[in-house]
Amino acid sequence: MQVHASRDLPGAIIVDEDSIKRIWAHVEGYTNAPLAEVKCSDEITRTFDTLEGLIGYENNPRAFIKQIEISGRSREPARSITITLGRNYSTPTSLSIRGEEIDASTAQEKVRDTIHGMKAWNSKVATFDMFTLWLIVMTMSLVILQLMAPSDSTPRPGRSLNEALHALPNVILVLGGVALLVWATVFIRRRFFPLVSFPIGQGIKRYQFDEQIRWTVIVGFIVGLTASIAFASFSG
Repeated sequence: MQVHASRDLPGAIIVDEDSIKRIWAHVEGYTNAPLAEVKCSDEITRTFDTLEGLIGYENNPRAFIKQIEISGRSREPARSITITLGRNYSTPTSLSIRGEEIDASTAQEKVRDTIHGMKAWNSKVATFDMFTLWLIVMTMSLVILQLMAPSDSTPRPGRSLNEALHALPNVILVLGGVALLVWATVFIRRRFFPLVSFPIGQGIKRYQFDEQIRWTVIVGFIVGLTASIAFASFSG
């Protein structure tokens, strides 16, 4: 019985040379005719029909890899499989497979196991919903400010139009600061915690540099800030 399975595989992943070899082997074992299409930053899609050509791609900054799609089809037996790495969605990896039910199920499990092993250590950070994060931060900030406010504040008359216009720049400054903080957080996550990384060719050095930034700067800053807050809390 012929079946078709299509599913998204969540989580941030690292697509290195070893991962590509494993994915290529799954496609080759299932169809004997793998083919890779690589979408690059220079708006060119490059096609590779050999594993050596794919892993030997230079991956320079001018034309770095954005997406790799490895697929294969065969007529005898009738089978097809497509594995996409690096989609512009919250789930960067997808799998589509056709064939006999037993064979397709076995191949699907092998691919899923390989993809699971490609997950980045920072996958939770890369996939966490930013709207939820900032909703929690804003809610906690409002609660803290409310608790810090005096309980028996005396009512004061409303501001005049002139006073309100004079206070408006301060309000804009505060809102602009919050907007800048949100933008910076989104930028840092997109830049240093991507959904998919391709440490292949010249991309290896770029990945290693980003990894140093992640550990020494970002993680170090968060650990230091947390320690400072904890120390201040315990010291009264």
